[in-house]
Amino acid sequence: MKKEHFISIFSIFLNFGFIFSLSNDDCRLIVTSETPTKVTGQVAIYYGNRWYPLCGALWDKNDAQVTCRATGYRNGAHNFTTVPNSTYDSDLDYFRYSGFHCVGNEEKLQDCRHEIDPIFINETSQCNGFAVAICIANKVNYGLISGIIGGCLLTILLGIGCYHGQKFLRKRMGSDIMTETLL
Repeated sequence: MKKEHFISIFSIFLNFGFIFSLSNDDCRLIVTSETPTKVTGQVAIYYGNRWYPLCGALWDKNDAQVTCRATGYRNGAHNFTTVPNSTYDSDLDYFRYSGFHCVGNEEKLQDCRHEIDPIFINETSQCNGFAVAICIANKVNYGLISGIIGGCLLTILLGIGCYHGQKFLRKRMGSDIMTETLL
């Protein structure tokens, strides 16, 4: 296999490594509808190694604003709402919060003043619906962008290094030696 092919394949694997190694944050949007200007999604939070839908009691636009930004929609929330409890599987536990009291400028929900209490399936009467954020649709995936840029830079650096390495060997060993790839 030629060195150039090896470097290209290596950089492709490196790019996928960056793209798929993005860490889970404390909240996510389970997208239910999407238009060119808006993305609507039910809010889920990560707690105790599991994702849970979030109860919409006391849910407001500031909370939705922070959720949208934390999930990559950098221009924030268009609006907020709740959906009925029946939207989720009846066997699923969900979370109620005593209050996320977001000001609106926080980076993620966990930065807001809050208390989180679990509600189990036999206590569903305590929640009138699940939290929904309606975000302005201009998501920026910084992980994807940095992964691609990082992979491309590494490919360039490896290519330059290999080129200069071959050039160095030719000078050291004489210009008449063929430069075969050992890979």
